[in-house]
Parts: sequence; structure tokens; C-alpha cells
Amino acid sequence: MTPETAPDSTPAAADPAAADPVAADPAAADVPAGTEAKADGADAARPQTTALYARRSRTPALGLWVLIAIAVGALIGVIAALATQTFWIAGIAYFAAIGALFIGMPLAAIAALVDARRNRSAPTRSSRR
Repeated sequence: MTPETAPDSTPAAADPAAADPVAADPAAADVPAGTEAKADGADAARPQTTALYARRSRTPALGLWVLIAIAVGALIGVIAALATQTFWIAGIAYFAAIGALFIGMPLAAIAALVDARRNRSAPTRSSRR
């Protein structure tokens, strides 16, 4: 075959970028055609916004008080296990679980009641109008 009749001698085959624009820019394969102009125009027209959330009071949430109450009960259980000279890890874990259940849970219930009473007596935002 002569160079004039060879399949590679066509101008499109000589320049793969001219025949296939995706081959020239692999990043363009992910973006559908015509969306580049829309995305650039939409981003330029829409201002960037930032949301900022602030708590109004400095008191901890109820969940923190419940966790603290259960942890205090477990700590009391560990101290009781060590006071009774139980040095096995299973015995210490047992005392901690019993302390969390029988001391921490009632403390958590008291914390929940106090929080409910405090929030019920506080005026709501809609009632201040």
C-alpha cells in the first residue's frame, strides 16, 4: 500500500484531538456537553453563604447529664468492687454495670426531671410576643 491509500493517512487519523474532543481532555468525559457554561454562570450568579449555629445558653444538654450520671454510677461500682477486694476484671465490670444500673439510672432520671421542670417553667419564644 502506498501512503496515499493507507488508512492512517487521513487528516482525522493524524490528529486524534480533532476527531474526538474527549481524547484531548479526559476530564471532559465526566461532564455532559453544554453543562460547563451553565455551571460557571450559576456559580457566578449565586453568592456563597455560610450557616452559623450558636447555642443560646451555656448549660450542657440533657444527654450530657445522663452520660455523666451513668458514668458516676459506674465509677461508684468500680470503687465498691475495689473496696470489697474484687480484683478480677469480670468482677469489676459486674460491679460497674450494677452501679450504672442501680445508681446511674436513678441519677439520670432525676436529671431528666430537673431538665423537664426547668424547660417547662421557662417561657417559650412564641409566648413572648
